[in-house]
Amino acid sequence: MANRVVRGYQSSPDLLFEAFRQAVVAAGYELQGVDPRIRTIYFKRGRTNMAGTVTDSGEGMSALSLVGAPGLHDGVAHHVEHLVAQVAAETRASTDNTALATDLERLGDLRERGLLSDVEYAEAKQFEELTAAAKQLPGPSQRYSRAALNALTACSPS
Repeated sequence: MANRVVRGYQSSPDLLFEAFRQAVVAAGYELQGVDPRIRTIYFKRGRTNMAGTVTDSGEGMSALSLVGAPGLHDGVAHHVEHLVAQVAAETRASTDNTALATDLERLGDLRERGLLSDVEYAEAKQFEELTAAAKQLPGPSQRYSRAALNALTACSPS
C-alpha cells in the first residue's frame, strides 16, 4: 500500500529539486525517470516504486511530496535535508565570494586612480574580507557579527 509524506524546506524549488535528485542516488535508490518540468523524480528500491515531486510553497519555502511504501521515505528525506543544507551553503558561499571579488576589484581600481592610499586600501580590503568571513558564520554568530560590522561601518569615516 502506498504512503504519502510531505515535508517543507526553506529552499527554492530548483535547489530542493536538485538536492532531491542527488539524495535519491546517494541513498542507493535506482533512478527510473526525471521530469524537470513538473519537478518529479521516479525511483525504486528492489520491487518498490516511489516518486517525489517538489512544489513551490511561496515565501522561500518548498515542499517535497514522496509517494511509496511506508518506511522507505526516511532514507531519502534524511539525504534531502542534508543536501539542501549543503547546496544552500555552497550557493551562498559562491555568491559571497563573487561579491568579495567585485568589491576588492573596485577597491583596487580606486587605489590605482589615486583615490585611496595604500594604507586606506589595506584597511578597506581587510574590512571586506572580514565582512565576507562573518557572512560564512552560522546562526546567531552570523547575526551578531553582521551587527558588529554594521556598527563599525556606521562609525568609520567616509
